[in-house]
Amino acid sequence: MKPLRRTPIILACLPFLILVFLSCNPRSQKTGPAALPGHPRLILSGDFLELTRERCRGARAPLFAALKESVDRYSPGDRDSIPVREAGRLAEKCGFIYLVEGDTRYLEKGLEYLGRALERYIQLEREHGGGYWEAVEFRRYCCFAYDWLYGGMSELQRRELGEKIAGAGRIAWDKEWFTPYGGGGYGTLDPVFWPAVTLAGTGVDDSLSGEWFAWTTEKIHEWRKMMDQVAADDGGMYSGLAYAAYNYVRTPVYDFEIWKALTGEDLAENNPYLRWFSLWWTWCVKPNGEWPRIDDAGSVKGSIQPWHFKYLASRYHDPLSLWNLARLKEPASPTVWDVIWGPAELGISPAGPDSTWPLARHFEGLGWVVMRSGWDSTASYAIFDCGDFYYGHQHPAENAFTIFKQGSLAINSGRYEWESNHRPNYMARTIAGNTLLVYDPREKFSTEGGDTLSNDGGQVWPRPGRESFGPTKGTQWDTGDITAFETNRYYSYVCGDASRAYSPHKLSLFTRQFLQLQPDLFLIFDRVVTTRPEYKKYWIMHTIDEPLLNGSLVTVTERGGKLFCRTVLPAAAKVTKVGGPGHEFEIFGTNFPPKMVYYSLSEGEEWGSWRLQVTPGQARTADCFLNVLLAADSSATAPPEVDGLALDSDLPGVRINYNSKIYEVYFNRTGASGGKIRIASATGAVILDQPLADKVQPQAGIGN
Repeated sequence: MKPLRRTPIILACLPFLILVFLSCNPRSQKTGPAALPGHPRLILSGDFLELTRERCRGARAPLFAALKESVDRYSPGDRDSIPVREAGRLAEKCGFIYLVEGDTRYLEKGLEYLGRALERYIQLEREHGGGYWEAVEFRRYCCFAYDWLYGGMSELQRRELGEKIAGAGRIAWDKEWFTPYGGGGYGTLDPVFWPAVTLAGTGVDDSLSGEWFAWTTEKIHEWRKMMDQVAADDGGMYSGLAYAAYNYVRTPVYDFEIWKALTGEDLAENNPYLRWFSLWWTWCVKPNGEWPRIDDAGSVKGSIQPWHFKYLASRYHDPLSLWNLARLKEPASPTVWDVIWGPAELGISPAGPDSTWPLARHFEGLGWVVMRSGWDSTASYAIFDCGDFYYGHQHPAENAFTIFKQGSLAINSGRYEWESNHRPNYMARTIAGNTLLVYDPREKFSTEGGDTLSNDGGQVWPRPGRESFGPTKGTQWDTGDITAFETNRYYSYVCGDASRAYSPHKLSLFTRQFLQLQPDLFLIFDRVVTTRPEYKKYWIMHTIDEPLLNGSLVTVTERGGKLFCRTVLPAAAKVTKVGGPGHEFEIFGTNFPPKMVYYSLSEGEEWGSWRLQVTPGQARTADCFLNVLLAADSSATAPPEVDGLALDSDLPGVRINYNSKIYEVYFNRTGASGGKIRIASATGAVILDQPLADKVQPQAGIGN
């Protein structure tokens, strides 16, 4: 439902209300003017503009020269043949160069490019709007170019070009819909934000742009609250690394730096979403530099623009951001932002992971736990996910895991694509993750619009979507909790409770205990209680290549890695596989293949084509699953022997002779999740004998 529009009386008073907001803001009193500044106003203004000009003449002169060359290589005769997207980029670049040097040649070029880009901007808002990727880009290109070229325009140009931005803004305003959890801000805040901050108080449709600015003032603060909730004290972005690299960093950078320049209020200050981004990113990137595929991630081989880390290093004097920057290649053609933010003047050195860092990290706001055996390229690595469902590009896959060692051994499957039935029926569903299915053939799944979806036996989508900021505890978005976590030199352990992620008509309990015994051994213990014995349970794990089955032992190979998986519980379990041509994305007899069938691992597309399934040998309401996995290099021939201990008791466990140690691990079958672990040397000397954690070990900041 669209909000009620303000009355004309409120509109008439809007400039006064904006002044009151700014003057009552303690930060604006301290750091900025008590009124909206003139142009330029979008990031580059006042002292920061003068500092940027000085840097472009000094330490950043080579980058600035390269930026100019990327504009100058086009001759006047090329301009009509330049793709409109490139024209948008060139408008932004020309605006920056003109602002730095005052060279009117770039004013003239910039205005030509801006004229073309504005037509596309209006078209995109009309035909797509929201978070459509190209609309996101053109808002930025056009508004930065207009603001930075403003000083050289005639009054007629200011009004005519400004009216086109206002036209795009009117289209966005008519479609206006906001959630602080949707699309990283770029899809719900930005369509109105950009015309509001560009035009408010400039004489171009002041009453409407002022109304947009008042709306922006409210919504940007709601968005900022979400960041504290999601990132907590460790960082993190809830839609995975692909969207973080695409727009979830740059959007708050642009918006908050613009807001600071306009109002003096610094929404990036003490912001864990940005401040701890490099910490979260460093932990999540796989040992070989690939990205984990969690939620709507398309490829493991994406790229993040170096200027993101330049900004973070500059803004927070962060050595870890410099370390991440050093691992990236400078772009062949620099962006404006590569020039504006740079580390040369910081006086700090890069610093990355070292021996003081733990071997696992819990990201509290997300419910993610990342486990590693080390920081070299051959290390074992796993991510476990059990947390709140925020919105955006998340999937209903609580208590899911992935494992990597010199290859992607246990993966999230499916291809990220739109305009086919693959994503809504398979890729974005529980069945595509390594978690648990409970199949009731009568259960119905549907989209928010009411379209019928496949019955994958999985978790439910929280409905309706979130339209305002609020706590998650006790709501439909409270889908999973990390109830215990600990890490030490011998093991890392996490327990997740995903009982609320499923429809209560079919499931009352699902806890998963995930344990890494250093360096390469993983134990996964699940407790599952369904409401009816005939609701069949499936423990699932996805692989890229076909798994080899030998009784209760499964072997998976991918690139230089190999995974052994031995099922210990349930007793008499059935271990099967689903996959192969025509069955790669099968859901209980129906295959949902991607629309695009070309597959090339070299492109980083890890769709997977096989699924391991473990089911109990007989129907009952309560079952425990215990699987022991070894991640190894591809030369490994066999896993360590696993001996079951008291498997029929209330404290089932295993004994494993591994890595010159003897491990005994037991798990509680009933009552509170827990258990105990005993580690002895090969000669029997006790190294460690203690209960598994029943609470979350605190961590904060770097290296804790």
